[in-house]
Amino acid sequence: SDEPHTAACASGRFSCDNRGSLPLVLPASRVGDGICDCCDGSDERASTAGCPDTCAAEGARLRDAARAEARTAREGMLIRERLVREGADAIAKRRADALGSAGKIAEAEARAAEACAARDALEEANRLDESEGATEHRADEYDFGGEGAPNRHSDSDEEADDVHLQEGGGEDTEVGSGEGEAEEAELSAEERGRLVAARWQGEDNVEGASAGPPTYDTFDDAYSGEMPYGDHYHGEYRDYLGMKTFDDYLPRDDSAPPELIEARENAQAAERELADARKTAEDAAALETKLKDGTYGPAAEYLPLDGECFTGEDSQYTYEVCPFGEAKQKAGLSSTRLGSFAGWSAPEGVAPGEHGSAMLFEGGDMCPGGLARSAEVALVCGVESGVRAFAEPERCAYTAEWVTPAACTESAANAAGAALERIERAITAAKRGGTHDELRR
Repeated sequence: SDEPHTAACASGRFSCDNRGSLPLVLPASRVGDGICDCCDGSDERASTAGCPDTCAAEGARLRDAARAEARTAREGMLIRERLVREGADAIAKRRADALGSAGKIAEAEARAAEACAARDALEEANRLDESEGATEHRADEYDFGGEGAPNRHSDSDEEADDVHLQEGGGEDTEVGSGEGEAEEAELSAEERGRLVAARWQGEDNVEGASAGPPTYDTFDDAYSGEMPYGDHYHGEYRDYLGMKTFDDYLPRDDSAPPELIEARENAQAAERELADARKTAEDAAALETKLKDGTYGPAAEYLPLDGECFTGEDSQYTYEVCPFGEAKQKAGLSSTRLGSFAGWSAPEGVAPGEHGSAMLFEGGDMCPGGLARSAEVALVCGVESGVRAFAEPERCAYTAEWVTPAACTESAANAAGAALERIERAITAAKRGGTHDELRR
């Protein structure tokens, strides 16, 4: 106790007076080690380090930095107050919308039900009309009794073919080995379908039909050229290609009657109106939950920033932080998710969203070994928003700083003002030639 702030005791502390700057207290072990820790050089006076007194320059540098920080904190606090007002306005609007949406949902449900019923009735009537017209059209198209249709069969011919195949008879049943009726009777349904398809296309070499159906990625690839035997397709040929229904592959004619088109549009509009009303109510409920748990900060100052993204770069990557969304690491066209917003982290005495707290992002893309990436983004008071100070202190665990005026609370402004006052007092004391023991830290 007789040698406070000196190097007399190895386990003690040494005090640098640092007149003109801020005082500094060091472990006694750092005295006389040849390294200039004190700006006045007092820690190395007994050594040969020859430390000059740089306290005046250091004090001026610290004062300028403190002034800039205090000014930034004050300007940022004004911007934060504006964000608080914008957040309050957004809350009031969403709550008002939510109150109105309760009645709108019931009205929208009734309108949607009515519009959809009207549309469905017209759809059914139109479907019946199209079905009747298609039946008549097919009857005309399948009349192959006239000239110009060689190697094509009528419906009666087709039925005869089926019976002929099933009974295993006929002179024209040579398939492959030419064994006649015995082999034809053993044909599978698939092989009989190929045989019928080959006959409908007028192929002389029926044996080739057993080679198996071709494989196509799309229907257009299968029929890139002229359609076989007209624009309509027989059931056996459809089965041969392995398709469920030709209606699923053929282009459709959307030239519906005007009243049906109008009914469809009315139904779509009514369903959109209903969906919007429901979403408004859901968003309002979600907002109340987030306000209650402090997601948007002590005064909802971060609510206006929900949906925005902020970026920064280092020598290798571009980093993007979307508050309440995702954090990403980008390189060229590739993008790696560092996680989704999972909440706040704040030391004791600091509220979530204040300078010194941090946003947590979890559940990012997996690293090798099955470890999910994560990120902790510390909030720093500043006027210009941006992301900086990227690091990966642990494998797949990232850190960064988000500079934002939303973090410029009154307490942050007060702290910056106190730091400025402290350095100014130190400089003033040095100019008077006195000491500043009260400023030791």
